Formats: sequence, structure tokens, C-alpha cells
Amino acid sequence: MKLNLKKIGAIVAGATILASSVAFAGVMYGNTALVNDNGQPLVKVVVGEKAAASDGVGAAKIVAKIANNAYATKTLKASATATCTGGNATGTCEVSQETVDLEVTIPGLGTGVHNFGLLIADYMDRELENRYYLGSSDLYSYKKDLLNEKGTPYQDQAGDLLFTAGTFSNLGSDAAAAVYKISGDNFVPFSKVSVQAGAGRTSSWDEYQFAWFSGYSEMGDNKDEVWGYIDTALYTLVFAPGDNGLPLCPGDPGKSYWYECDPSDTIQRYRMQIKFLGENWVISDIEPPVGNTTVTDDREVYKEDGTVIKLAKEAVYGIIDVGDCLTWETKGVKVCLDDISTLEDVKPAIVSFRDLEGNLITDSEGKPVKDQIAPGNTKKIYVPGYGDIKVHVYQTAPGYGLLAKWAEFAIYADEIELESGKHFIDSDDTDWKVLFGWTNKYGNTAGKNTYDYVTHLREIVLYNDNEVELKDAGDAYPVIDLSNYQGYELVYNGLENADTNAVTIDQQAGTGPGNRKNFTNVMGDCGVASPGGYIDVENYVEIYPDSGEFSLTGYEDAEKLYVIYDNSNPNTDCVVTIDPGDVIIQDKDDNYYLVDVNTGGGAENVSFEFDYAGDNGYVVIYDPESVGVADVVSMFVSEDIGDWDDPAGGSDLADAVGVSISNNFFGDDKLHDLFGSGDDDTVDFFVATDGKDPLGTFVPFDQLGWASGDTYSVPFVTLRGSTLNGANGDKRKIEVSDKIRHALFTFRPTATAGTNPDTFTCDNIPEGGTCKVGDVSILVKSIDEVVAPCSVSGAGACAVESVNAQIVDENNQAMGAEVTASVPYTLTSNLVYLDSEATGLDTGVVITVGGQAVNTVTASALEEAGMTIDATNNVVVKEVGNKIIVAGYTAEDTLTAVDQFLSGVKRQ
Repeated sequence: MKLNLKKIGAIVAGATILASSVAFAGVMYGNTALVNDNGQPLVKVVVGEKAAASDGVGAAKIVAKIANNAYATKTLKASATATCTGGNATGTCEVSQETVDLEVTIPGLGTGVHNFGLLIADYMDRELENRYYLGSSDLYSYKKDLLNEKGTPYQDQAGDLLFTAGTFSNLGSDAAAAVYKISGDNFVPFSKVSVQAGAGRTSSWDEYQFAWFSGYSEMGDNKDEVWGYIDTALYTLVFAPGDNGLPLCPGDPGKSYWYECDPSDTIQRYRMQIKFLGENWVISDIEPPVGNTTVTDDREVYKEDGTVIKLAKEAVYGIIDVGDCLTWETKGVKVCLDDISTLEDVKPAIVSFRDLEGNLITDSEGKPVKDQIAPGNTKKIYVPGYGDIKVHVYQTAPGYGLLAKWAEFAIYADEIELESGKHFIDSDDTDWKVLFGWTNKYGNTAGKNTYDYVTHLREIVLYNDNEVELKDAGDAYPVIDLSNYQGYELVYNGLENADTNAVTIDQQAGTGPGNRKNFTNVMGDCGVASPGGYIDVENYVEIYPDSGEFSLTGYEDAEKLYVIYDNSNPNTDCVVTIDPGDVIIQDKDDNYYLVDVNTGGGAENVSFEFDYAGDNGYVVIYDPESVGVADVVSMFVSEDIGDWDDPAGGSDLADAVGVSISNNFFGDDKLHDLFGSGDDDTVDFFVATDGKDPLGTFVPFDQLGWASGDTYSVPFVTLRGSTLNGANGDKRKIEVSDKIRHALFTFRPTATAGTNPDTFTCDNIPEGGTCKVGDVSILVKSIDEVVAPCSVSGAGACAVESVNAQIVDENNQAMGAEVTASVPYTLTSNLVYLDSEATGLDTGVVITVGGQAVNTVTASALEEAGMTIDATNNVVVKEVGNKIIVAGYTAEDTLTAVDQFLSGVKRQ
């Protein structure tokens, strides 16, 4: 029996899709869109030429459902007028200057950036804030999965490295990497995304983005500066799921690119959309590896210089019928589909160009500017007055039989060519290089284990191993360093802010009795009964904080310390000898206490707690025997500086900064360093495991500008972030930080990334109402309206009585206060086809009705799904690729399948 399609209904086919990307579907079955949000059907319904009448009835029911939903909703706006009265007359006045105050709540504010900090002299690696990069917790060492939590970005997924770059990519016997990773876990713009494909094609692939930085915080040229240093940076895209990545033959993902993939199934035809440097790009062309080099297994990632990937940014995209155009408003030009050539196997699209008024654009000879573009190809066409315009055709439908002629294509705003082994877009103006990681799904299968059997793209890598110093707050490290493609940047913010408490070291020195200081009522180790003895001393150093006190067991509130360095036997009635290194404490009540540090029993010191400098905060005084230099007394401020995981140093450390002074220099009024250089602009620096005894526990810390045991010129910054300025006469101040300061960094999108955000509008929201767009809630706090004064003829002054809002149509006819309109889609071709007449079924959505015995399209889809319809499996409703099978074992079973299908059709 031959079905009469006219009796089923001449309903418009959905082969034509509007010339814009579809954001949401209007009608869905499962995951398949049947009608888009513009009301346009996207389906073809196919029945067998030899099918029973019941199959035709089922097809008719499906078409009716689709046709009844071929509409879009449209909100009609209101225009407002104000009514005013005066005397016995009425009039109207204009409502103008309407303003709306919006309160916008954005969940996760600030998640568009990632902030992190390094300790001073710390490394960018897997574990921050330990000043070490060779520990197991610091390294990415796994080399069998790019997406493994500990996976190094330099791996080949087969246990080895794919490449190396910079100082930190190949460390130790594990060939591990010390690198800091930024991912979707800590940077929202890098969240996993689905790779989108073109219309009528399924996509089950994901994309992950990462940024990686190796570097550290180092001492600047001026010793009081901390700089950021970048050794190497990477930006990587990894495609998933599985170990292989993005298929190069997505129409049949199991096939290799060169030998097995049908041209219609290649990635250039699929409109694969990826996130790249903060924007949406499509893969427009590839040149994958070719050659006889072998791979070891099906997960191995390999590279080959010279391979090419082209990426394009679409200005306009659409699927249009012959006679329609894509309009590039920004450029002021239309690209029109004149025809689909059927004279060639590839069925190229024939395009011409028009201005925005629809006038045909011609060349210098008056001939229309036209060209042919085969599917999967990009062509650059010179258009007089508009320059070069790039057009890419993804697929065409030649319109055999009853089918419409249409083409899926895009106008490219930009297209770049990336070549593995070369600089980004082969530019001499960038330090960034390109690398592609490919896989071969066949692994070591004999005869298919060579590069030219490549099946997938696993990763795109951009990397920069050119060393850069970030010296000042605000200095940025761009990803990429070309203005048109800079998607992200790492910004150095300098040292974090901190409050300080200055510890002053003030030398007092004299040459005669007039400059001596007489301490009276001295208790403690002086040994004289209350009210205490006296100590008359000529040479001493005062140490005191701006706020707070020092403390020592038995002396909890020491406001000032006097360190004696005079070995001329000061005048005293104390029972002990007063020696260099002894300390007199002055408490908050101006009482004095002697601490006999130098008892003559060898190296000795006393440590006063200074809580402001942390758990390891002390002011430490050493006698000359401790210092090991005759007659030299040393004074240090020790402070907590956090961790150092180097096995030579231990975990929790202090640093100590201070000066030493010798009684050999009485006459020059200067502070001197530990080794007696006589330079008043230097400071001693030690890193120690115990802040109470930095000279006795200092460790061989020597990295990134700070070396334990060295003498530094001032100004100087410590590993805590405290600072010392130059000596002010006989004084020096150590500005002690209230916390361990960090060198701060921010990774963020640049201003040039994402310059075309989605635009959303919320219309007719009443005062106090809300509009939600995605995760953004907008509250209308108030609406203020300025109503123009009105006058009523013969009435004098008048007042506004009411404001009336009316919905009006395009002819300005009132339609009431509130109208929701359903706008039908204009249908122009059939939705129903016989299996013998149906062509171009690889695109769009095909609903195939009836079993395999009477419908060849159903038979093909069942074979693809690996299933049959029989007495056991008698009712089938199943999505297979771009087809939906609606069929049964008997006529009655087919109608049951139709009803099941219709019950699953939902309007969004």
C-alpha cells in the first residue's frame, strides 16, 4: 500500500532553523529538542512506503502534536498614559522619565577570580606556605592520567613525560613537577563544560581548563622589597570523558581520522564549540599527526610538531533556507544562501553578499560577489567595501525530493591557526608556545598503532618558559601576551597589609661623667635589699616597643630594656659584677631590675618574650662570649615566620634581625654589625629553629635572597614581612609585623576576555517584584515616574488623577492591561516523508514510525542501536543518535508506541 501524504497533512518541515543559535528548546522529548524556543519544528517524521494505514495514523498524531506546539510566547509591552482632571473637564498627560532602581544579588560574588598567597621566600607548587618544593606534598608526580588529582601537566599518560619546560617540570627520580594548579575547583570560569556540537548532532564530551604556574617570591634588588617570579606558566585544555579525549571523527568516534572517517563525520563538520582563553571558539579545521611512529597503548598522549588546529570565533551562525541570509550587524553585511550545488559530490553552498538594505554587492566589473564553499571548509572572500569575510559551511542539504535546501554555516569574526611546536599564532611578539596532545584509540593493535591512525585530541597546551619578575603591586603576567587574545592574567598584589609595632634599638654613648646614667633602687639580681642598689653606667643600649611590653619569668611587664656594653666596671653597690650583656629592666611603674646575663660562665643569653612577633617572638641579648667576638654584645628581635619543610631546617622557624655593638667603638655613635664592619646601615639576619636562641639554633637557610648568618644593608625586609630602615643617628627601628605576611597573587579574566556577554532583559516587573536570570536575582526596589503637567481646556489648574497602562498591538490598538500572546511559526514545507523519498537524514531530528519490516529508516536505526523488534520486544520508543524510533511488532503495538512517545513530549 502507498500512503497519501496529502491525507496526513501538508505541514511544514523543520529542516529550516532560524539564523541564530538556539538557546533553549520549546518542546522536548527526553534530551531531544523537537520545537525550538522560536516555535520552529526541528523534526522530520518518516513512515514506510509499504506501511500499514495504522502507521500513517500514528505519524499524523505525532505531526499534530508538533504542529500544535509550533508557537512561541511573546510578552506585549504596555504604554502608560495619565488621566488628569480640572473643573468639569478631563484630559491626559504624558508619563515620562520613568526610572527603576534595581537591587542585584549575585551568588558567589568574587568567584570570577582566584586569590592565593606565598610566604616570603616560598614556592608556587602543590602545597603552599612551606618554603619547599621537593617534598611529596609539593609535587605533581602522577603520569598516567591528565585529570588525576596529582597528575603532572607534562605527562604522556603512559608513565613518562610528554615535554618539559622551565626549571620545575622534571624533578627527582619521579620526573615530578613543582607547579601551582588553578582549576574549576578554585576558579569558577574553569568549571567543567560540555563540548557543544552543531544542530542535530549529539555531544557527550567534556572540557576542563587549567592554569599552572611555577615560580616563587624572592628578594628584590632593594633588600626591603619582595618580588614575584614566574619561571613557567601553562594554560591547558583537557578533553574527556575517558583517557582519549575529543574524537576527530565524532560522527563515528571509534574510527581513526585519516583512514576510516567519512568526510561528513569529521570534526570540521560538527561545529565543536570549546572554551578557549575566556571565550567561545569552534574547531574549524585540523591537521593531525601522520606517519609511522608507533604508540604504546590506547591512553598514551603523543605530540608531533607541525600539526595544526584552527579555531574560529563566530560572528553569526545559523541554518537557513535557500534565499535567506545571515546578517552581521556589526560589519553591516549579509551573507545569503543562493543555492546548494548538486553538480558535485560535496554539495557546496553558493553564497552571495548584500548590504543591510538588501542590495546585492558587486565587484569592480558590476558582477555579484559570489562563491562556493564545500561543507567542512572555510573560505575567505573579498567583498568590496567590507574587506575579507570568512565563511565556514558545516553541512548542506541539497533538497532532493520533497526536502528543503538549506545550509548550516557561520560568518567568522576571527580565525586563528595554532601549530604545535611554534609560538602562538606563529607570532614573534609572544613568548607563548603551542603543543597538542593526541591519542590513538587502537593503542598497540598491529597495523593501527601508528600516528596516522590518530583518533582523538586529548589536550591543547599553551606554555611560556620565559622567566618574568613581577616587581611592583599591579604588575601582571598575561595569558596570552597578545592584546587581542589575552584571556587571563596573574596579577602580583605585593605584600599583604599588616599593622606594625616598632621595636627601637637606641644606643647611648658618652665619654664623661656628664653622659652617665644612674639607675637607683635596682632590684633583681643586684642583690641589695629593698629599696635596692644603684648602677651608674656610661655605655648602654635602650630597647623598647611602641606599645606593649616584653616579659621574662618574674618580670611580666618590661617596658624598656637597658643593655650594658661598658666593660669599664660601672659604679654600683650591687653584689654581682656588672658586665657587658647584663640587662636592666624598667617596668611600667618605673621600677628597675637587674638581670645578670654575663655571669662569666661561658656563652650566655637572655630572651624576653615579645608576643607581637608570634609564638617565636623574643628580644634576645647575647653576652660577648656567646657572640664569639671579644667585647661584642648582640641584640636581636626574633619573630615567628612559619614553616620551612626542608629536612635540614625543621617545620616551624623563627628569624632574628638585629645589631651588635662593641665597646671598642665608644667614640663614633654608631650601631655596628656582628662582624665589626663599622657600617651603621647593616643588620644581622639569622633563621633559627628556636627564636629564644637564634645564634645557637640557626640553620643553613639560603634561598631566594635570604641567607641565614649574613649581614644585609638596610632597608631590609624579614621573612615575616617586618622591615628595618636605615639608622637614624644612634637609633634603629624594627617595624615588626603583627602577622606572617604573604606575597599576594590574583588570577583573573582580563578586560578583553568575554567582551560579548549574554544580555538578559526583565520586562514589566512591578515595584517590589523580582526577576531571576540564571542565578542572578534582581529586585525592583522602586519605580519613580515623572508625569508632565497637564491642562484641561477651560479648567485652569488640574491634577493627575490616575495612571492607566494598556497593552497595545503594532497598530497601537489597546488590548487590555495584560496580554500573553502565542505567536505561531509560519510553516513552509512538509513534516512527513516516505522512507523511499527521505534524504538528508543525518541532520536534524528524525522520528521514524513503524517497524523494520516496513520502514527502511527504522531498520537502519535499529541496526545502529543493536536491537530488533520482535514478539518479546514488541513496543520500542528509543532515541538513537539523531533519530527517535517509534515502532511496534504489530500495528496495535506501533500505535501504543506512538502514545508512549506523545506522553513523553514536554513543553519547557
